[in-house]
Amino acid sequence: MEIEYKKIINQKMGKEAKARGFKMVSLSPGISKWPIAIFKKSVDGHSQKYDINLDLVYNKVIFRCGKNTIEKKYEDEESYTNIILECAKFMNETGFKMLDEKIANEPGFRVEDHRRILEGYQTLADEFVNKNNIDETIAFGDRIYLIVSKINELKNMDWGSIKEELLLIGAYYCATLLTYPDTRIGGLEAGMIKKPDRSTIYGPNGIVDPLFNVYNAWMKDDDESIKRSCADVMAKEEYEAFDWKF
Repeated sequence: MEIEYKKIINQKMGKEAKARGFKMVSLSPGISKWPIAIFKKSVDGHSQKYDINLDLVYNKVIFRCGKNTIEKKYEDEESYTNIILECAKFMNETGFKMLDEKIANEPGFRVEDHRRILEGYQTLADEFVNKNNIDETIAFGDRIYLIVSKINELKNMDWGSIKEELLLIGAYYCATLLTYPDTRIGGLEAGMIKKPDRSTIYGPNGIVDPLFNVYNAWMKDDDESIKRSCADVMAKEEYEAFDWKF
């Protein structure tokens, strides 16, 4: 009897993977290899993945999760099922935790950071102002220049040591953009995309993801993203005539 390869993977691994937010994709078999199960999901812009390939020449299951590999030969449905159960056991006992820990150690703002902005950006912005002895009456352009300067001071530093400071800068950035009329803050709603926990500034000309811009300016030296975002809240003529300091 022919082995129901995909069905067995779905039965032994699919339910837990789905419960954890993974989607399983199966590609078409090649001459010698079959990428039968690729499990993927995205967490705050970071991808997680583990997969199962079948070696069609030597009748092997090849499972990979990060640097961990299970590679075993099967002879029949029972031996194949036992290998898949071994893969499932690895994921349940080690794999999922390992994938989560890897993401936790990678730079980037998480859902909980966006929630903090949505629920208390002004309090966080005030903390930034008090901590840095900032004159609250400075002009809009000086605020934007200050934001870029403070981000630049933190470049090439360890993410874990400066994440909170970047979050405070993000809050001050929000408060600065919101000084313009007809602006508001809320969750992301753009066409079919709805992310209620994604802090988003809505301006007359577009939307801004403040934490994304702060992260990009820090990680990718993209200072211009901070400047460009001002075009979403300012009138076009004002933006083009503005005396930018950078």
